[in-house]
Amino acid sequence: MTISKIFALDGESMKKGEDLVECHHIMVCGIIEENARKMTILALCLSGSNINDLPHNVTISIIKETSEIERHCSCTAGAGAHCKHIAAALSYIYE
Repeated sequence: MTISKIFALDGESMKKGEDLVECHHIMVCGIIEENARKMTILALCLSGSNINDLPHNVTISIIKETSEIERHCSCTAGAGAHCKHIAAALSYIYE
């Protein structure tokens, strides 16, 4: 099973996310909170179109009991299946 299927991301966003990782656009990525209920990961990802902009804030939370995924990005695609920054953070973690 691929990351894109696990996290319900479309293939194009996954490819763009992988490209961001290859171009070293993930500035910071790590666990910011972990308890018995959930684990939350924060990543800062530079924009693919303008690296001079502030990085996008990506948060991914995994609810341990249900394996439910909550995700959000500060870009316009936000929490949808088309966010390349969320895909980049997931690719970075997966590697």
